[in-house]
Amino acid sequence: MPLLPFFNERNDSMNQKTRKIFLKMRKLLAVIAAVMVLMSCAVIPAQAAGVGALTIRPLTTGVTEVDTMLTNLNELITGLVKVIGGILCIYGILQVGMSFSGHDPSQRIQGLMCIAGAIIIFFSPEILTAIQK
Repeated sequence: MPLLPFFNERNDSMNQKTRKIFLKMRKLLAVIAAVMVLMSCAVIPAQAAGVGALTIRPLTTGVTEVDTMLTNLNELITGLVKVIGGILCIYGILQVGMSFSGHDPSQRIQGLMCIAGAIIIFFSPEILTAIQK
């Protein structure tokens, strides 16, 4: 019994073309599966570090110019993260508002999830400083 019923021996050359494509796809799938198995075997286990390794050191080097540059860079990145979080929050609010006008519950859920993610992004610098202390 053939693997798929539409692959009969009595059909014309179109059937042979589809059979060749099917066999190529099956070989490709077998190669992808073998690569995935090999990649999963090469996973390196992570081991927990001590408490001292988890603490983040302050941005000080001893040189005042470098310290001010690092502080300014830290403030710039923190500000950008807050701006991105605020923009995503506004986008989520707009999605929720549009879902009420269009009576689309899936868009409402997507908007609420966007708002929740934006709040987490907005407060991530404060969360990181709270974790450090």
